[in-house]
Amino acid sequence: MNKRIASQFAWVSGGRVLGALIQTVTFVLVARNAGPIDFGLLGAAFGIATVIQTGFDFGLSTLVVRERASEKNNPIVTDALRLADANAVYLSASVGLLLGAAAILLSPTFFMMLPLAIWVGSERQADTWLGIPLADGDARVNTVNLVLRRAAALAVYGILVAVGTAPVLAFSIALAAASVASSIAVRRYVSSLVAVRRVEFDRKHIFRVARPYWVNSLGTQARNLDAAIVSAVAGPAPSGVLRRCQPHNWTDEDSIYVARDCHPASGF
Repeated sequence: MNKRIASQFAWVSGGRVLGALIQTVTFVLVARNAGPIDFGLLGAAFGIATVIQTGFDFGLSTLVVRERASEKNNPIVTDALRLADANAVYLSASVGLLLGAAAILLSPTFFMMLPLAIWVGSERQADTWLGIPLADGDARVNTVNLVLRRAAALAVYGILVAVGTAPVLAFSIALAAASVASSIAVRRYVSSLVAVRRVEFDRKHIFRVARPYWVNSLGTQARNLDAAIVSAVAGPAPSGVLRRCQPHNWTDEDSIYVARDCHPASGF
């Protein structure tokens, strides 16, 4: 058991570190290309979207890992995946509406961030489904998917900027494209590992079971609101400077996910 846990932790943490490095490079390039004002607006939107993404998760991603690790054929896992799929649609729609409203009321720059609505839903869906192989003891699937997703986003961003696309729009499209490809690949792989069952648990029961994980995730993700708060109080330029001076804010989420994933997967 100890060897299995150590292996899981090594794969998950190693993948998150490598993924964080790739993401840091991406954000450094965006910061340099976009300028402090646009980057500040992007940082604010990205931070708020990350918190909303966690809010719409309702603790389901952790629940899937925990329940699958404790009992492979637990029907609540399948029901939680179905619910996560529906939540991903609502999540994307909500973020899209918020970005549209921000573009009309605050700055047209937010129009260029509309693809982020696709990113939040697709990435959340992929991460939730990836709880299945993680709980089964194959953390390599999670690591490969994460690294390829972020590497693809970096590559697409570089190509789009090279052909003259605005940096904020290029970044948003890159994240959306990479997350959609990731979600499709994950669903095709994981579908073969999960038995198709009729619905046995209603959403109220699932939300009640997952609530402790949801509250914990919301608390840890609240730190991502710093850029949004600075932007609201002092303007987008200081927010962009904040993001440039605090690159760890872009990677703290990875340490959160390491703790979230490894502990439930251990089966305790």
